[in-house]
Amino acid sequence: MSRDTELAEAQRELAYHQRHKRLWRALRLAAVVVLLLFLALVGAYGGMALARPADAWMLPYLAGGVVFLAFLLVLVARHRATDRMLDEEIAKAARRVRELS
Repeated sequence: MSRDTELAEAQRELAYHQRHKRLWRALRLAAVVVLLLFLALVGAYGGMALARPADAWMLPYLAGGVVFLAFLLVLVARHRATDRMLDEEIAKAARRVRELS
């Protein structure tokens, strides 16, 4: 394979990994937004259950839902393993482009 072909291939690989990282960030942001919306919805139901004593039986379930949603929110927002993996792939591809150019 010629040097120009290898360089073009390395640049395509670098661009692919950079696009993948942008996509991952967008998906993670979308997941955080959805979880925040669900958390707000559970909070609204909790407020309605507090306002009406007949619906107080829901409160323990709603509290469990809030804890679970908060856990998922922290898990998604703080997930760094994929970021590290993508950073390593980008660094490898960038190093290869530098070597070939």
